[in-house]
Amino acid sequence: MSDYSDRVLADGASFYWNLNEASGNFNDVVANQKFVTGAVKPTYRRNSLPGTAWGVSFPSGSSPVNHQGNINLGPLEWAFEAWVQLGATTINTTQIVIHRAKSFYVVSRLGGILWFVEVNTDGDPTEYAWNNEESIGPGWHHIVVSKHDSEVFLYLDGDLSDSYADTDSTQWLPNERMSLGWNVAGDATKRWRGVIDEVALYGDPLTDDDVADHYLLGVTATSEISDLEFNGIANFTAGALRHALTLQMSTRAIIDLNSDLSIVSRAQPWWDHDYPYRRYLGFTASPDGLDEGHPLEVILNKDLLQRQKLRTDFADLEVVYLRQERPEDWVFLPHRTVEDSSSITVTFPAAEEAAPNEVLDGKYYVYYGNRGLVDIIPPLDYTTEDWFITLDASSKEIDYSRPGEHWNFQSIEGFTLGYTDVRHAKLTFAFWGDRIQFYAFRGPVLGVMEYQVNDGEWIPYDLYSKEYTSTDEPVVEIAGLPAGKNYFRVRNSGLGNPATQRKAVAFAFIKYAKHRACVDVMEQADETKNWASGVSGVL
Repeated sequence: MSDYSDRVLADGASFYWNLNEASGNFNDVVANQKFVTGAVKPTYRRNSLPGTAWGVSFPSGSSPVNHQGNINLGPLEWAFEAWVQLGATTINTTQIVIHRAKSFYVVSRLGGILWFVEVNTDGDPTEYAWNNEESIGPGWHHIVVSKHDSEVFLYLDGDLSDSYADTDSTQWLPNERMSLGWNVAGDATKRWRGVIDEVALYGDPLTDDDVADHYLLGVTATSEISDLEFNGIANFTAGALRHALTLQMSTRAIIDLNSDLSIVSRAQPWWDHDYPYRRYLGFTASPDGLDEGHPLEVILNKDLLQRQKLRTDFADLEVVYLRQERPEDWVFLPHRTVEDSSSITVTFPAAEEAAPNEVLDGKYYVYYGNRGLVDIIPPLDYTTEDWFITLDASSKEIDYSRPGEHWNFQSIEGFTLGYTDVRHAKLTFAFWGDRIQFYAFRGPVLGVMEYQVNDGEWIPYDLYSKEYTSTDEPVVEIAGLPAGKNYFRVRNSGLGNPATQRKAVAFAFIKYAKHRACVDVMEQADETKNWASGVSGVL
């Protein structure tokens, strides 16, 4: 199964024909419901939709493809999904994608305009056009019909194309015949002239986000891009869409332009030769390792802008990870780019888990300088998790003075609360990280806590308030800690507001992030551009 297939199944497909057969009937991988292909089989196309095994087309002389079993959904809520390719020649007659006798059908007509035709309980068809302005063209397209109780949504290539109020309450009638690539009557003039792949039916509507994610997973399937989830898969795939058709994985030589003397390094992989420059990054995991998805960052010099190597909108900057060299396997990463007065900070997630002290030189790269970009997709709001790891009071990573005596613990709403009213009761948290947040309660029984970072001063913080407050915001937040092992300590001072009842300390969470700074080792240039050693490299 592909990442796309996994997502279809995870979103609850009731019936799913991935059309990966090389012959015979079309098998449903969920409920074992078959489309019977007839005496003269359709044409099975290897690697139809990129990243899939097979798809099907229906040449002249082939037999109808009908389903004889019971495919019952809804009746008022369901969804249909497929990938289609219209064929090289635009045909103005009806071409059927799928036909259900008395419920609905999907067709293309009028030079490639998509139509959804609903058939109400009285047998009356009503037509709704998807793309009224122009043909869908000969390439691959993702189509979705999402039927809600009183509304129908029509999607084309991940975006909502049309919607309408379903005033007739079209129902999915039971035990009706259904055909794929044909009408149920077997009229060969109405067969689909192109290719169909990845057909799915759902017992519930698909959301806008579901549709967008499915589309982006489909268009990026050929790029060997992993579905690394980092604050949402859309953040990952939206940037990858720009390069889905141009990703190259060839071995090329490179030139180091970071020094006066150009140094040629042979037989090094280069992700995409539309990008003439890259920054070679170095990174060493902390002694306690690094989790997949943990934010990493590199600071670039702004002279990249001054020397016109990088666009001012950063649209030609991408981050990739070389998972292995032979065969080449690149992972395309989401990223956030922030410019200040002196530098450019690029933040991105770790592509894979790193072992303690693992050296990752030559694994992460920043590519830039692609002046041939067209139809640039604006970057999505990409947000990294600055406080990536959360520990509650029960964590064994936190060291307490006399747990069970000085400190008591209570489970509240799914997390463990740590509580003490003993003077000088202390907790210590040792961590390899550059930032930390401490979430404590405030309330009428709480007093003054003190906190310390490494060997610094003890700083008081009064937790008293007339009413209990939530822990939505930290009482202590520290960033920019030095590389290496850091210590965060909290103790009960035994002091408090005269109105407090217990002079206690109660906390819920510690949030922190490990060190994430990569080293910008060098700039490298693609030798295939045939630049001489004396050329500055300015595009």
